[in-house]
Amino acid sequence: MCYESNGSALVRRLFLENIDKRGGNMWSYSILGADGCIWGIPCQAQHVVRYDPENHDEGLMYVGPKLHDGIDDEMKWSKGVLGNNGCIYCLPLDPLVHSILKINTQDRIVSIVKMSLEATKEKENFDETWFLFASGVLADDGCIYYMPAFGEYILRLDPTNDSLSSVGPSFGNELQFIDTVNIDGIIYGVPASEKSACVKFYPNEQRVEQVESDWNNTTFHVHQGGVFARDNFYYSITSERYLLKIDVREFKVFFLCDVGSFTCSQHTNMTGILGCDGNIYWPLDSNGYLSKYDIYLEEKSNIFVQPRKQYNHMWNDKRQNFFSGACASNGVIYCIPFNELYILAIDPMHEFKITLTTGSKNEISKTQTMFKKLFYRSGCCEENSYEYAIRRYSLSRIMDVVNKVISEEDKEILPPFIYAASFENSSLDVIYLLVKRDLSSFKTCEDNRRS
Repeated sequence: MCYESNGSALVRRLFLENIDKRGGNMWSYSILGADGCIWGIPCQAQHVVRYDPENHDEGLMYVGPKLHDGIDDEMKWSKGVLGNNGCIYCLPLDPLVHSILKINTQDRIVSIVKMSLEATKEKENFDETWFLFASGVLADDGCIYYMPAFGEYILRLDPTNDSLSSVGPSFGNELQFIDTVNIDGIIYGVPASEKSACVKFYPNEQRVEQVESDWNNTTFHVHQGGVFARDNFYYSITSERYLLKIDVREFKVFFLCDVGSFTCSQHTNMTGILGCDGNIYWPLDSNGYLSKYDIYLEEKSNIFVQPRKQYNHMWNDKRQNFFSGACASNGVIYCIPFNELYILAIDPMHEFKITLTTGSKNEISKTQTMFKKLFYRSGCCEENSYEYAIRRYSLSRIMDVVNKVISEEDKEILPPFIYAASFENSSLDVIYLLVKRDLSSFKTCEDNRRS
């Protein structure tokens, strides 16, 4: 595999030798599997692919049988959800597919879960409608629930036996939800427009609660899913190229900014990615721009990455190069190609890691603003974990741990330290245990308080 950064420390291209150079809407979503690898969901590609961040030279590995399902060159599967059994369950795109793609990421087995008319209750839509379901989420009861897009009902998948069933009342046949989130055990549908229903679904009771709301009388239309960020708001780009902030619990929407000047129109078709720094990233568009939104500073920015001529045979036709990405355990975002010959790697913490690895204690102390971001997560406790850790352990002890992590013998565990700090609302001793890979000792911030 060939590497190239194009002068940007944030972005690297990992060129592939074994990719089908015909291209053409190859893999839609990139999803982190239970094995720590990034899995590519086939759109018009004929195989599931797997990328191991720990073995770059291996490149993209084809997994499972050739997938036709009667629609060789049409769009097959889309967004997937990782279940507690280590399997990813991917939704169909084309109405002719009639199946959910199941990827066992631990045993590397690919199979099909057939969708029946009886299970979905989609009488008129079943053979004709694209995007019956556009998203799903793992619930606390261990089942996966898919909120309807153009479908009528919530679809329930039980990973223990792969059974499918419909839940709740009919939502009609109009476009409803473009994403699904689980907040405190309650499932919400992220609205596609102001016409979307306002509902709460309680999995433990199998109950749907209708809520009277008009999305604070705002007109909007979202084409693709976005990101549920650490501030407990959902961010997405509308079809009119505005960045939208959605409070899915209170059923309110807010327009943040016109993104026309900082992102390509293709980003309305891309799914945003939550970085390990808590910020939101959109992959490279066909003009070579990577877009970022800093939820802490409420600032938008973009980064231009110059294309390399010998690899740009698909670049100039203005097709969408990437559809989504997934954050690996090393904190790097990897995007499986949609219409490109390389994997895109985005490292949000690159400069911060350099400072921690090479800087003095004085320089490290200057990174406290970034360090505070790593511990940020609202709504969980009265204070964020950074403040809690400072109060309990003192800043000097925190810096002692940081220095210990970046000592010569422990440099290789710096990325897991950063990732653990950014991903969990954990006090410092817990994060250090995560660095040492002692996951059995994991406790949350609230667990520590109880003890």
